[in-house]
Amino acid sequence: MYCEQISHHPPVSAYLMVHPQGNYKLYGKGEVAARLSGLNTIHGLRIGCTIIEFKNGGQILIENPDMYIDGLMMGDRTLNYIRSFNLRDHENKLTSTITFNYEEKGTLGKLASGFTGLFKSKAATEKPAFDTFSVGIYKGDSYQEVNESAKVLLSKGSGSWLSHIELDGEVYWRQTDEIGEERWVEKSQYRLDSDSTHRLDSKFIKEKNYDQAQKEKDLLENVQRNDAKLRKAAKEGAGKTAAH
Repeated sequence: MYCEQISHHPPVSAYLMVHPQGNYKLYGKGEVAARLSGLNTIHGLRIGCTIIEFKNGGQILIENPDMYIDGLMMGDRTLNYIRSFNLRDHENKLTSTITFNYEEKGTLGKLASGFTGLFKSKAATEKPAFDTFSVGIYKGDSYQEVNESAKVLLSKGSGSWLSHIELDGEVYWRQTDEIGEERWVEKSQYRLDSDSTHRLDSKFIKEKNYDQAQKEKDLLENVQRNDAKLRKAAKEGAGKTAAH
């Protein structure tokens, strides 16, 4: 498994995971985007997607759900996925849509709900937990391209990413499932030259030489900024050439 930050401005990370026997590989990249959503919440998004590629050539493309980080100023600090996202199998023309049960509310709305909840019975106020979701598997290359009347639902289910997932009443995964004997083992001979363990700032931090670590960090970031300028200039140059 390889993970690396490939861009500093904007921050973009790439990753690659390869099965030891070559049964699959998982890869993708993501750019972090975030903004304040009220006084107490950050709305976050990872721009990009993940692809699982199987030995037989099949692929599944996984989009990223949006997320809310609550409790910046008050209350419990929580992270919840929101709305929905899709998994697409273009070869078999299948799309799975995962929809989270998180209820979007502003800080004042949450405080009001908590206050009024004191005067209601538990049964009257009970709602699905934030970490639960519903699942729908549809026939069609793209969920958005299939109109409501033409959608073909093949399977449906629900679950929680903290406990389990079930489809049509059958549980396919539980958080308590054993993972077998196979374990990840770091193999230093496969480290890339750009691996973070080779960074000089990390080396000096371990030695508690923080002044030199800061200098090395500044040097590295200046190199990354210059690389970003070169990429931008090359892209603009390619655009001008194409226009001519």
